[in-house]
Amino acid sequence: MAAPLQMTPRIQNLRDDLVRRMPIQKATDRTKLAAEYITDVLIQYLTYKARMIRARPRTVVIWPDVLSSPHYANHHADVDRLKAEFEAGIDVNAALSSQVRRNVYAGDLPQRTSNMTNEEWVKKAWKGKDKVRVLYDAHHLHLGARQADGSVARTGPLLFVGIAPDHAFFLTLGDHDSFDDGTISKIMWETLDAQAMADGGGAYLPPGGGVTLGGTKVSDTMAAIRIVETLVAIDKMLDEQNATDVSIHLDWDDIVLKDGAGTEIQRLQGRL
Repeated sequence: MAAPLQMTPRIQNLRDDLVRRMPIQKATDRTKLAAEYITDVLIQYLTYKARMIRARPRTVVIWPDVLSSPHYANHHADVDRLKAEFEAGIDVNAALSSQVRRNVYAGDLPQRTSNMTNEEWVKKAWKGKDKVRVLYDAHHLHLGARQADGSVARTGPLLFVGIAPDHAFFLTLGDHDSFDDGTISKIMWETLDAQAMADGGGAYLPPGGGVTLGGTKVSDTMAAIRIVETLVAIDKMLDEQNATDVSIHLDWDDIVLKDGAGTEIQRLQGRL
């Protein structure tokens, strides 16, 4: 059996901080994650943060499917409001599923028992994950008005959105059936097909970039590996400089160095 990977105190403190900051319902799930190596924790942390939308001004591109949706007539004002909020860089995370603020990690894939239907097992397997975001790299926003407490009223119709650093792509207006009826996958595949034609053909990964057996995006796993390589290099550099009071933190996927007083002294910008 291979020896467990070791972490320096600085990297271990970062790992512990990430676990504390993630909303996890079950204490047993949190304890399990807290015992994992930094890379495994970082994969779950990036999966969590990528479910949310970092507030920054974005150019909005509206797909034709939004305008042709049967829901558009009743919700065009909501679409216009969200467009304005994205363009102004207003935080829109209140419009996401409330699950993202309650539980984003539910342990390993569940064991399938003989009396469990396929639908029951799939539902358990996706617990603590955002299926549409992981599979298709799309977010779904509720269209209700903002309440006095900052929350957004839940609605039947949903706006499906693709997020890039400087753009928000309004893909379609659908509902909760759109998760599974092929609506989102069809839009994403058509987009990739159009891109392939424009580029003269070529191979493309599935929408979302592929999914691991653990129900996370391959791209999140690869990003975590790259970030850990950077963290280890920074940690080694700080030790060589005898900077014992400098700690390493993550703000979204930005790597942030702070001095002993908690003051930020350096930031390496991430991609989220």
